[in-house]
Amino acid sequence: MIEKLSWDSEKFQLEIGKFQANEKEDLNRFLLSDKSAFDLIYIFCSPALSQSESDWFSNQNLSLLDRRQNFIRQVPDDERIETDPKIRPVSSLSDELLDLAFQSGTHSRFKTDKRLDPGIFKMLYRTWITRSVNKEIALEVFGYFEGETLVGLITYGIKNNAGDVGLISVDSSQRGKGLGKKLINRVIAQTQKDGLNTLTVATQGLNTGAIGFYQSCGFRVAGEVDVYHFWTI
Repeated sequence: MIEKLSWDSEKFQLEIGKFQANEKEDLNRFLLSDKSAFDLIYIFCSPALSQSESDWFSNQNLSLLDRRQNFIRQVPDDERIETDPKIRPVSSLSDELLDLAFQSGTHSRFKTDKRLDPGIFKMLYRTWITRSVNKEIALEVFGYFEGETLVGLITYGIKNNAGDVGLISVDSSQRGKGLGKKLINRVIAQTQKDGLNTLTVATQGLNTGAIGFYQSCGFRVAGEVDVYHFWTI
């Protein structure tokens, strides 16, 4: 069954739907179903398909936009974590914060799908960071400051009884200095403080730099989800 996504439909000015596929046969059923009520349908396929299966479905007008990698890290109670005093909570929106949020979404499917209006990507990430700062979808937003200049951000929340990273970004001019790991350490410490023993994060499969980074921080892959876009217009 295709679920209508009212928020996306209103904001994108398109009829948007969502379909969850848990096996290959679900995708076959989707291809045979009536999709005339929608302009665009997001298809989430978990577990991810094999490469040959993915190639076949891509030839059926299903565009594989993301092979999302879900990561998990254990956070032992007795793990000693040093936090950098240059990291402090961010409680208000700023141009610097918005720019970092946009940088975090370089590999987002809402940016890589060239059929979407480019303004949609910025609208989504502006909404994401705004709601995070307002603590609607995050518990904390931490920023890394050089003096008074914000050069890194990470958002933290709790999902499924685990600490969870929403957005993480380091300004392009500051990368390679270890700031990302310091931001991760800050939310590891927050996870401990909240009495939780695992931390999760998701990233795009095409973002090989992020995948290597999370692995270097002690995360392991916990699962993969293929995300397709199916256009009917």
